[in-house]
Amino acid sequence: MLARLRARNAPVDVDLPGRLSVTEIVRGMTDPEDLRDQVRRPMPVQPSRRATLGTRFHAWVEDRFRHQGTLDVEFEGEQGIAVGRSQRSTADDEMLAEFDALCRAFESGRFADRQPYALELPFALTLGGRLVRGRIDAVYRQPSGGATDLLVVDWKTHRGGTADPLQLALYRLAAARTYGLELDRVAAGFYYVRRDRFDLVEQLPGVEELVADVSRLTAVLGRD
Repeated sequence: MLARLRARNAPVDVDLPGRLSVTEIVRGMTDPEDLRDQVRRPMPVQPSRRATLGTRFHAWVEDRFRHQGTLDVEFEGEQGIAVGRSQRSTADDEMLAEFDALCRAFESGRFADRQPYALELPFALTLGGRLVRGRIDAVYRQPSGGATDLLVVDWKTHRGGTADPLQLALYRLAAARTYGLELDRVAAGFYYVRRDRFDLVEQLPGVEELVADVSRLTAVLGRD
């Protein structure tokens, strides 16, 4: 009986997939067991209210700059189906009000009139033997003659004022490789939309540190 209990509680090596998303890396560095369980027993995850709101806001920003749209947006209900006002639930109305407030905050914020160089930029880069995939919210050209050529911006729609710099470091590296720049020619920061606050993060992990992080995550979670 004791032997069976020990075997049941013993750590289980997990064969990580060859590809990891930025979200998985950040989650794994914060809570390796959570990622281990997800890889071992993949389960569909219902998006949180915060995640859903963020996704809709990102899509609105992209549409705004690509088509110079207005605040008139089609709203999707809880099930992802476009609905009219008479069909919306209380939760939908609350989400719409919050979404509308985010859009208006952006319209009056510092990035409203600054044209992005790229939006929702997909990338794939190799780190520590793993293919890392992600999507950069926005990339801006910097004024000529400055210390950097590009600025990577990650939109933050939540009310808090904290974010993981590991995520931003991966985005910065991806932008540098995408555009053939030295890493120190790319600046990066978080933009907190609700408060029109931009935090430029000057001390971010470099390539060697990121490779070490991914390799360490792989070692903690299981076999290569």
